[in-house]
Amino acid sequence: MRTDKPYLMRGHFVAPMSAVAIRRRAEKNRATLQIQPKFDLWQFLEGLSVNFGVVYEIVDDNSMPGSAEAYCMPSAATILIPNRSLEGINNNSSRSRFTICHELGHFVLAHQPVMHREVMTPAAYVDSEWQADVYAAELLMPADVIKNDPDLHTPTSIAQNFGVSFSAASIRVRDLRKQGLI
Repeated sequence: MRTDKPYLMRGHFVAPMSAVAIRRRAEKNRATLQIQPKFDLWQFLEGLSVNFGVVYEIVDDNSMPGSAEAYCMPSAATILIPNRSLEGINNNSSRSRFTICHELGHFVLAHQPVMHREVMTPAAYVDSEWQADVYAAELLMPADVIKNDPDLHTPTSIAQNFGVSFSAASIRVRDLRKQGLI
């Protein structure tokens, strides 16, 4: 007898979006933003602000919801960055790179909580946090680049090439294998 655990939502219910649709959006944004592997976070944030009107604000740690490392307000085109995250951004850390791209995902995907009269069944494709994670992974570790380069089929090679954590690269390899892309 098979018993699947129900999906545990981490974010808000949002409009459904598949991993493939998110990939297409990230590919377009990657080209528009001219993202290169291991890009500098401050230059990236400045470029978002100057060229696309996405504002970032450095805020007091206490003004952040929970222990968030950053927080996006899509309707205000604003990413809040607490003081505690500055060191990671200054050091261009792999975690900070993923965090900022994740928050950008909330903006690009226009996340707004969705209210339904009927009860929605929790699923990844309607979870704002899952969608933003997929967007960040697609932006930082593009599927087409990994698929076309056999030297990039391991977590170590992906982490080194794209400046992401080993953990993020491991999840990426797992997901791309599930999708039959590598």
